[in-house]
Amino acid sequence: MRKIVFLIFVSLISVVMALQITDFSYGTKSDINKYGKVIITRESDNYSEKLDVNHSNIDVSANKDDFYLMNLATKITLNKAIIYVVWGGTGGTIDQDSNKQCKFLVVESGVTKISQLTYCKPFNQNDYLSIGANDLITIKYNNIVAYAESNDIGMLTYNYKDNKITIVKPIKSDVYYKNKFAKLTSQQIYLEALANYGVVESTGFIDMSHVNRYGERYCFKFRSLSNPTHDKYYELLKQSCTD
Repeated sequence: MRKIVFLIFVSLISVVMALQITDFSYGTKSDINKYGKVIITRESDNYSEKLDVNHSNIDVSANKDDFYLMNLATKITLNKAIIYVVWGGTGGTIDQDSNKQCKFLVVESGVTKISQLTYCKPFNQNDYLSIGANDLITIKYNNIVAYAESNDIGMLTYNYKDNKITIVKPIKSDVYYKNKFAKLTSQQIYLEALANYGVVESTGFIDMSHVNRYGERYCFKFRSLSNPTHDKYYELLKQSCTD
């Protein structure tokens, strides 16, 4: 009887270990695991970074992905592997025009793998990452464009054994949003921007600053209009949203 209880106890410990998910604070550059050390260091040009596992450099730019500023975002401890979600910022992703800015780093005994670039879960939302049967990792990710619906959530799975990412549920396309906004009026879009402090008071134009995400929320809607009336609101949006 004691032997059975002991075996159950050991099994429970094994399950707990297999489901351990650790989110790092922003800016984490190194971690030690049972297979060794993972560290991100700044290159001599002071603008790009390299990823080392046990003193061996990992080519994070495979498949021509632009991935030059990195953080360790999440650590997933499985029975036979340690998996890191590595965030990589580029000129575009730092400006938040894409959520496709993470890679999976797999560290096993004597084996290291890096995945293709994929979507990231939202920061500080632990329930957006889970582990299922056969250690299949599931991540829910949001559409971060300024005009996206709040419930526009995609889902992907990652099989670390074959290093395969599968999009289970994609986020909604720009075609969907263009159709959604096609019948708005210029006045509706402009008044929305005004209500959200997205208009420069001195000029009356849409605020195109970085803080206002370059007016993306309102200019996308404006460009989606199918047959807009050329009134004063149209002219203000047209002048604001000229590339």
